[in-house]
Amino acid sequence: MIDICTDYSSLWRFNFGIKKTKCMMVCKGYDCFTTTSQWSLKNKPITNVEDMDILGVTFNNNVKYNDYVSTRIQ
Repeated sequence: MIDICTDYSSLWRFNFGIKKTKCMMVCKGYDCFTTTSQWSLKNKPITNVEDMDILGVTFNNNVKYNDYVSTRIQ
């Protein structure tokens, strides 16, 4: 999918910002992933994160919303 998006951006002459691009593997179980995958965008590595904020909502890779709820309470 990353390659398809990259090809599309090349066709329409725009770029994705590698500094803003993040990867978060989401898993509800305890040991879903044994290794961390490394993704790349135009041969530049994409940073793997455990949580991210999107439009003021904090998403965690363990599908829990404790950080978001704590932020909202404050």
